[in-house]
Amino acid sequence: MSEDTPILRQFSQVLQSISDGDFHQDCSDELERVRSTLVEHMLDFGGEPSGTLTIKLKLKVEKGILSIRPSLDATVPKKPRSTSTLWMTEKGLTPLNPKQMEMFNGKPRTITENTEVKVL
Repeated sequence: MSEDTPILRQFSQVLQSISDGDFHQDCSDELERVRSTLVEHMLDFGGEPSGTLTIKLKLKVEKGILSIRPSLDATVPKKPRSTSTLWMTEKGLTPLNPKQMEMFNGKPRTITENTEVKVL
């Protein structure tokens, strides 16, 4: 080994050397995506959203050569869903409560500019 041969002693140096720097760039891009998603989620829904960025390095030594197989995984909070209420009947599900009477006997009537207004 010559004196000019670079020695990688820091984790950041190794990370930047994987896949000629492409993996390091992928990690940076994914970190920005997670960050912006967390900010967007906080602005839209409030609270204290959280996410993860997981970097895995599978190391294997064979005949004095170290092989590194990287993987990257990220999780971000899911958008909350609202709750819907349906009633179960003998025929299936319905959005109308079968124990309540209908207010309009079908559809509500249409009001136009010419509709007479009742004063009570």
